[in-house]
Amino acid sequence: MFAPLALTQALPYLPLAQGSIDYQVERRADPGLIDRTLREAGIVLDRTEYDTRFFGMRCAEFLAALGIGDEAERERIRRRKIELYPEYFDLVRLNRPLWDFAQSFRAAGGRA
Repeated sequence: MFAPLALTQALPYLPLAQGSIDYQVERRADPGLIDRTLREAGIVLDRTEYDTRFFGMRCAEFLAALGIGDEAERERIRRRKIELYPEYFDLVRLNRPLWDFAQSFRAAGGRA
């Protein structure tokens, strides 16, 4: 039976649902790294468009969806992003709820 009031209570069996979400995207490595990588390739992408249409996509899928049809160009941009990534390490933080969930999942015999 569905109990709507249950939705207002803590969900101890869903560790990821209890984590806090960092909505301060200016502190994330990805947007700055993507902006720089694309700018070097002569592509300007509005941050709002990136956040609403492309955030979370794998690089090759993102570049194809962005309209970069040449596979060699997509690969060049992808490799450049990899080269630049270490410069953004100081912005990266461990997603503790996700890490804890993954460790519990693995301890229980799960594989991803």
